[in-house]
Amino acid sequence: MLANSFITGRNIAVTLALAGIALAQFIPGAFDDPVQRASVVTTQLLVALFAFIFAHRTAVQHRMLETLATHDALTGARNRRALEQELDIAMAASARQLRPSALLLFDLDHFKQVNDRYGHEAGDQVLCQFVALIHSHTRANDRLFRYGGEEFVLLLENTGIAGAQAAFAKLQALVHARLRVQDMPVTVSAGGAVLQPGETREQWLARADAALYRAKQNGRDRLEIAD
Repeated sequence: MLANSFITGRNIAVTLALAGIALAQFIPGAFDDPVQRASVVTTQLLVALFAFIFAHRTAVQHRMLETLATHDALTGARNRRALEQELDIAMAASARQLRPSALLLFDLDHFKQVNDRYGHEAGDQVLCQFVALIHSHTRANDRLFRYGGEEFVLLLENTGIAGAQAAFAKLQALVHARLRVQDMPVTVSAGGAVLQPGETREQWLARADAALYRAKQNGRDRLEIAD
């Protein structure tokens, strides 16, 4: 029973435990008297129960460790470790399916001023609100990653230049409408890059970063698409 809780899934382990307990009742001469039968059944049920609880807690802790390893603790967005893995997967899928993939590299404009004027707690709230906006207004298969500080990467699979531009325009409007720190509006700049054949992950990100730099140089609160 204990082994089944770890070798198989918890539901299967419970089913096997109950089936084993039930079948044991029909083995001729297995029990000397009703008292022994009740004692053995009770012991088996308790073993099955504690095995289930232990396996469940272990699974919960395992999921928590996986989340901590791949997600940013503050915002809940995926972290840079997860970004590298997901970009490699997206690149392989794009090459295999001959479909475009794009990424948007976001930077919250003048974010240092938010921290300086209103404190780091207000800045943290802005980051969390920005992530919540993106999560609630993008497709289920779009993935958001915290790239560092106030920079975020949005991975858009099966998306070309027009789709990336439309996604940014939608998110930019949401930021204008919903993100403020008291009397200070929040804006966002972005660099977009569509994956090119034979390009490495580092090259893809570097082109998006160069486009983001142009967006900042050209007045911020805008999108620039990489060459």
